[in-house]
Amino acid sequence: MAWSLPLLSMLFCFNLKFMVMTEKFTLSNGKEVKVSVHRNGTSSVMLNGKHYKYKVIVEVNNITKYFNFHDSIANYTKGAYPIVGECLGCVLMDAFAYNDNHHPQDFANEFGYEIGTREFVRAYNGCEKAYYKMLSMLSLDEMYELYDFLAEKGYI
Repeated sequence: MAWSLPLLSMLFCFNLKFMVMTEKFTLSNGKEVKVSVHRNGTSSVMLNGKHYKYKVIVEVNNITKYFNFHDSIANYTKGAYPIVGECLGCVLMDAFAYNDNHHPQDFANEFGYEIGTREFVRAYNGCEKAYYKMLSMLSLDEMYELYDFLAEKGYI
């Protein structure tokens, strides 16, 4: 299905002191999606090393939802920061992972998890939460429109 240019405007704000990055996207139907990314500390040392933790805040029509985002170890090492579009793209991909694989067995098969493991439960529940939070603000079609724009712009 072909999509028209979904986002008509973008506003980018970057505040180094508080590590707040904000972008505002406008969908083709006029609905505005405001996304802010706030640095939320540094992870404890994990098996793969340290990384920055962020809180992704998505606001649509005065409805605000919060999502956790863990940046890459490579960015932590370089002192680089994620781009708002990349963070939003990750949230949308989690939501789509659940949308495309509602049944736990389908999810496990698609992503190589063994049902019942801690990793499976964490991933499945996280994707389910992202799906329902996003769905409370945007229709599935609007989510795909936003995703397509982010992909077109190279964020994903």
